Amino acid sequence: MRHFLKYIVFSFIAITFCTCQTEDKFNYLLQAKDGGNMKIGTTISYLGIEVGQVTAIKFANIKGEDFVLASIELMDKNILNKSSFISWSSYGVLEIINTSAGELLEENDTIKLSNVARTIPIQQNNVITPISSKEIYGKEKELLSPEDQKKLDSLQMKINKLNNLIQEANDQD
Repeated sequence: MRHFLKYIVFSFIAITFCTCQTEDKFNYLLQAKDGGNMKIGTTISYLGIEVGQVTAIKFANIKGEDFVLASIELMDKNILNKSSFISWSSYGVLEIINTSAGELLEENDTIKLSNVARTIPIQQNNVITPISSKEIYGKEKELLSPEDQKKLDSLQMKINKLNNLIQEANDQD
């Protein structure tokens, strides 16, 4: 009886844990004349945020034309509407574009992949500027506490000693 109660309690905890961890996923079909570089796992984003991925890819002949059909899975059902389309972004992900607000697309409906790549404008805060090694080493002292700097110096001395020993061993060969 005691084991049976443990089993029931454990089962209840496991079921509760599993159901709390699941997220709703919403499935749609993406139709494309050219799949580009699409593969299973390709990211789908909306307004720069990852909202889903491609889960399956197959080919189909529709009214005498060949198409790529990709199953896509989104985390939110309120993203796609009847005026939505999907396009490749300059970052190599599939980007959802809503041209206007409208009636939501039903789950399992088909959306088209636009063959026009969307260019995302670079904003000033997204620009990466190069930094020289002199600048890095100059900042090193500012970033480390005196104790950490001593540890780093000690470690660097040990590395130099090891490098010298290796050099001596190589010279002897």
